[in-house]
Amino acid sequence: MIRNDNEHRHSKNQLSELEAELQRLSSTHRSAERDEVTSVVIDALRMQIEDLQREISEYEGLKGGCLLSFVAEDLDSLGELITKTRIARGLTQTELGEILGMSQQQVQRYERDGWQKISLWRLAEASCALGLDLSIRARLPASKTTRAAGVG
Repeated sequence: MIRNDNEHRHSKNQLSELEAELQRLSSTHRSAERDEVTSVVIDALRMQIEDLQREISEYEGLKGGCLLSFVAEDLDSLGELITKTRIARGLTQTELGEILGMSQQQVQRYERDGWQKISLWRLAEASCALGLDLSIRARLPASKTTRAAGVG
């Protein structure tokens, strides 16, 4: 996930380099002349390019206000949701840090770690500061061994 403008610039540069390398390999080795290794490298480059394009598109969508609803499938992905919300709100890491009373470096560390190494209280504080309307849904998987209600 791209978390700031520096990472965005770096990702765009990396994308350009990968596309140039793919073009070079594709033009040097025509389809009929490619050996197995070259074909594998070309496929890997295409996958990296697709991944970068998807990340760049997501970041630009967040920055542009096009993405306003996010889903966290589990508690582990809740941190990424906080980061996406910060970007969509147009806040820098420095600005969020000021709101939360911490440094930009601390916000950067939290984001790099997916907000995993913090208390639930701090996560709630960040979501509240971002004005995130958060709802949590829980469900138990259906099971044949589920005991009847009231049986202990």
